Amino acid sequence: MIFADTWAGKYSLLDDALALVRSGGWYVIDDMRPQPNWPEGHAHKAAQLIAPLAQRMDFHIAPVDWASGIIIAVRR
Repeated sequence: MIFADTWAGKYSLLDDALALVRSGGWYVIDDMRPQPNWPEGHAHKAAQLIAPLAQRMDFHIAPVDWASGIIIAVRR
């Protein structure tokens, strides 16, 4: 399981982080719902992460609308 709670692994090194996940493994990210403390432009950056992640055929994606917004991705 990878819990990507920083920019690396979530935004800047996403492909590298996902490559480490084995079949049946989990990739989890948080802070995907808009937050009042987000810097200007961050909502767009989060959307640019979510859209391609949701289209990946090698992961099952489960967005969870709870707390700060969680996405759980499990490699097929």
